[in-house]
Amino acid sequence: MKKNNVAYDDIQLSIKGNGDMEVNTSFEACKIVFDNLFENTFVHGFVAYKNPKIIQIECLLKENTINIHYQDNGIGVDSEVVSKIVEPLYTSRRGSGSLGLGLSIVYNIITKNLNGKLKISNVETGGLALDFSIKIKQ
Repeated sequence: MKKNNVAYDDIQLSIKGNGDMEVNTSFEACKIVFDNLFENTFVHGFVAYKNPKIIQIECLLKENTINIHYQDNGIGVDSEVVSKIVEPLYTSRRGSGSLGLGLSIVYNIITKNLNGKLKISNVETGGLALDFSIKIKQ
C-alpha cells in the first residue's frame, strides 16, 4: 500500500516505554495526534526518501505525566521553519494537496485539550523530533 509515494511496508516502527503503563486520557485526542504525526512524516518527511524509513516512539511515565518522544529519520525541516510548522495553514507543500493543518492540530490538542507541552526540533542525523508531555488522570 502506498500513500504519497511512500510504501507503508517500507517503514520500520519502534515503540518503547519504561515498563507496563496504563494511561487514562482522551483516546480520541491521542488518536488524532498520532494520525497527524504519521501523516506528516509520510507526506513531508519521507517524500522522495530512500530506505530505511524509521519512526521511533518512546513513552516515559513519571508520576502523573507521560513524556512522549516521536522521531522520524526523514528529510527534516529547515531550522527557520521549525517555529512556523505549528501555525495554521503553514505548509511547505502548498499546491500538492497539503493544507498546513496537521501539526497545528497536533499542537492545539496537546497544549489546549490535554494541557501539555510540545517541543519540535531537527535531529542532527536527519529527521524531525517532537517531544511532548501531558498530564494524565489518576
